[in-house]
Amino acid sequence: MDHWGSLREKAGDSEGEPRMQKMRSEMMLKSMQLLSERRLFATDSGHLAAGVETMEIGDEVWVLVGPSVPFLLRRRQERGQYSLLGEAYVHGVMHGEAVDVFLGSSESAQTISII
Repeated sequence: MDHWGSLREKAGDSEGEPRMQKMRSEMMLKSMQLLSERRLFATDSGHLAAGVETMEIGDEVWVLVGPSVPFLLRRRQERGQYSLLGEAYVHGVMHGEAVDVFLGSSESAQTISII
């Protein structure tokens, strides 16, 4: 049995309920701390996302080869060059979904420079 399954089973007993309330409170606090340093946004494709506070309209979400999370990049004036703004949370592309879509498409990978 996984950890979450055992917690769900105990949620109704007298000892489990306070524990679950504490976990919910800790999760809410952690979520608020995370989001206090982030800005919520929607991508052009309609995905709900969270990124760094310094992001601006026109910044781009990229799935890079290697890292397990998407990144926010800002296009520079020089062709093919970008500035790295930071990591992004994009609902629906955090577990390889974007790579699966890419592999099934006719698009090709791009080589860019991050300055």
